Amino acid sequence: MSKLNKVIFVIIISLISTFILKAEESKKIIPLVVYKLDTLWYFLDSDGKQIFPPQSLVSIGGYSEGFFRVFKKIDGVDKWVYLNMKGELVITPNCDKAKNFSERMALVMRYRDDAHDSFFYGFINTQGTQVIPYIYTDALDFSEGLAYVKNDEHTGYIDKTGKFVITLTDGPGASFKEDLAPVLNEKNQAGFIDKKGKLVINYQFDDAGYFSEGLASVGLLGKYGYISNTGELVIPSFFDYVYPFSEGRAVVGMLDTANNVKYGLANVIGNPVINFILEDIRNVSEGVCAYRTVDKWGFMDKFGKTIIDPVYDYAESFKNGLAWASKKVEDKYGFINKEGKYVILIPKSDFIVDLRLNRLVN
Repeated sequence: MSKLNKVIFVIIISLISTFILKAEESKKIIPLVVYKLDTLWYFLDSDGKQIFPPQSLVSIGGYSEGFFRVFKKIDGVDKWVYLNMKGELVITPNCDKAKNFSERMALVMRYRDDAHDSFFYGFINTQGTQVIPYIYTDALDFSEGLAYVKNDEHTGYIDKTGKFVITLTDGPGASFKEDLAPVLNEKNQAGFIDKKGKLVINYQFDDAGYFSEGLASVGLLGKYGYISNTGELVIPSFFDYVYPFSEGRAVVGMLDTANNVKYGLANVIGNPVINFILEDIRNVSEGVCAYRTVDKWGFMDKFGKTIIDPVYDYAESFKNGLAWASKKVEDKYGFINKEGKYVILIPKSDFIVDLRLNRLVN
């Protein structure tokens, strides 16, 4: 074979491999919803097809990183376990409670002998191996490679080997987002540290949320605004309720004269895009957000234009082109597209979980 033919051969093989890989990716199963009928739980993918045969379960906790966290009777005892994408029981942790996987690690808990309503915390990996033992009295999921933990000796952040990489000396902390984490001092004032443990935004807030799209909510004197990652207050403390930014918009709330919360949407400079007239609203996702006015849910774009009329009794955010929506009078429960048409219907059930959001819906 000539040198030119070898090059052509390599290119052809590379193209074939890429085509096969993309074809396999297109066949990837995306879990959509699980619901209960009688004693069986049915798991559907994004095409509305059953992923595996119905399961006999006590309950379900959600889906994450290729695993379904379920509460199942094992040898006469109800336990939290994990099923794979074939419905096979693959991980049975020695725990009393378990959480979904985050960055290939799952937080697991065992009751303390000295206080049955409290836990010791540890972590397992996706092989089911207990890589971090039950030695913490508090812990949060892994986020950006680190997990907040606390025991009698240390408070701070560990890596996935269990090594302390940041030790806090003043107070507790929360998860890292966009390389920063909110922490408290001994006076319960909030500031932010970086991944080296350096305080980069001073303790000065009454409350603080995590960063999203370069902004984090902070509380001052009972009101909330947003700061940049340099600590600059870019949106003044004006709101009564605030949520993280998503696609350049944040759900914000104000109390009316009757002390009821009314919601709207704010842009990145704090100006209301939607005034405070809504009973409820979801974060913007795929350019759209679900909203409730009076007793019905509809959908609007990020500029406030209604794109699907409020005719639903309940609705959730769009993801991968689908959103959960229900019409109880018409006995319609399922997923709609952005034209408001039902594309996947499921039977009425008292237990329905949107697996993309890991949220109970109705």
